Amino acid sequence: MPGNTSAMQNKQDETNLNWVSPEVRLQSDRDLANRSITGIFIYLFGWLLVVISTDIVPYSPTLVYGAGIFLLVIGLGRLILAIGFDAIYSKNVEIWQLLFGIGMFVSATIYGLFSAWSAYRLGMTIELLIIVISIVMLVSDGSISLSPGKRLFVLFSGLLILPMVGVLISFRQTDRQLHDRFYVDPVSNHPLSLCNECLQQLLERTVPHGITRSQTDRA
Repeated sequence: MPGNTSAMQNKQDETNLNWVSPEVRLQSDRDLANRSITGIFIYLFGWLLVVISTDIVPYSPTLVYGAGIFLLVIGLGRLILAIGFDAIYSKNVEIWQLLFGIGMFVSATIYGLFSAWSAYRLGMTIELLIIVISIVMLVSDGSISLSPGKRLFVLFSGLLILPMVGVLISFRQTDRQLHDRFYVDPVSNHPLSLCNECLQQLLERTVPHGITRSQTDRA
């Protein structure tokens, strides 16, 4: 019985630690709403930076401008949600939190996929650096606007960064395949420089000593 009593006490203490008063939760959500206002349209700024500074539009104008329209519409919805915090939050706390999370995650997902697709299309060029800068800009802003919710920031950063990481890994694999195709002998699986050395040694052994290299090349 003492053991069961101790276990129940520990469970109760853990529950008390995880419990947050409505006042604290209200202030935390209010901070999220207020800080999100400044960061809502930074997605559009990043999108404009990529569109203006790179040649991504000719690859698919529909996809590029469609992503911009989606980011604008979601940004307006998030702005209404932030400005109308008191009215919406007072009626239903869970609905406000759900809508806030959906708006943030959808925005991050759209921009993460758009930036990854742009990087894949543009390839390993200087334009890739512009896309990476835009992602770093969004993550930096998220570290400030989402500081009251650390879990939200982790998920937000993952949605922005992971698609780009996948594209960079694919670039690495492509470079390795090109290297194996053009710089490695497909039969011996040795570097072509080593194969050339072996061929030179073979020629020195088989070509008569009285014949010069230039004569061999002309032959």
